[in-house]
Amino acid sequence: MNRMTCRFAPLAALVLFFNQVNAQDGVDITRRMLKSAGQISRLTFHLEAHERFGTQMKMHSGLYKVNYEPYKVYHKQSLPEKGMEVLFAEGWNHNKAMVNPAGFPFINLSLNPHGNFIRQRTHLSVYDAGYNHFCSLLDYNVMRQHEHDLNAVIVVKGTEAIHGIECHHVTYTLPKFARVSYTVKDGENLASIAKARGLSDYMIKEINGFGGYDEAKAGQVIKIPNEYAQRMAVYIDKLRFIPLKIVVCDDQGLFEQYEFTHVVVNPEFAADEFTPNFGGYGF
Repeated sequence: MNRMTCRFAPLAALVLFFNQVNAQDGVDITRRMLKSAGQISRLTFHLEAHERFGTQMKMHSGLYKVNYEPYKVYHKQSLPEKGMEVLFAEGWNHNKAMVNPAGFPFINLSLNPHGNFIRQRTHLSVYDAGYNHFCSLLDYNVMRQHEHDLNAVIVVKGTEAIHGIECHHVTYTLPKFARVSYTVKDGENLASIAKARGLSDYMIKEINGFGGYDEAKAGQVIKIPNEYAQRMAVYIDKLRFIPLKIVVCDDQGLFEQYEFTHVVVNPEFAADEFTPNFGGYGF
């Protein structure tokens, strides 16, 4: 028995070595992606999103323009509401989003960015456009919360082409994902609870059966996830180190998936790019 163990020990050591190298590569790739995302000040892209609402997956897609400092975003939807536009800029329009519904009621609307109406077809708010939101969640949930076991959490699955661009396929597994009890503190809402813990406020809303994002009351015991996800897969552009596809799964399966195409990093924006009077907008 001892002779057999010795005979296979070099093979076991070799496998362990390659697993460690693979995991370390994943850590390095992730860090480079977070660094690249952190250096982006402006961004344009087309997004195709698939998100789970209850037991149904819903899709939406469209063009986005984002300026991070100060935060401004323009979105024109392709599907399902073709031509619908959203414009938001910090400090403008009383910090409400201007929405051109491209249909009934045929007037521009000013809406709460965290409200149900503007978020009825998306997990995210207008504050979450681009890479910063997801990368901050990945940094918190993986790089910080699992800093002592990154080699077990992060695995490089290889290389895969996403829309013709060669990408690193990196997975993140968080096996301790669970739903835990949380007592709402005074002044908190779902958005602030989620932001402080690197979670999805939509997931908290769904878990508790809330109709809106402001229904949680101080002293109320609710259920929240202890991680953003159970599993994530990220496809990272090998040249620019930006994510082109993000897949997020919870204990029920696919929760959300985002694909980025026609990505332009740090484009020049016109002075009036984030105003309703910019040429080509329909406000």
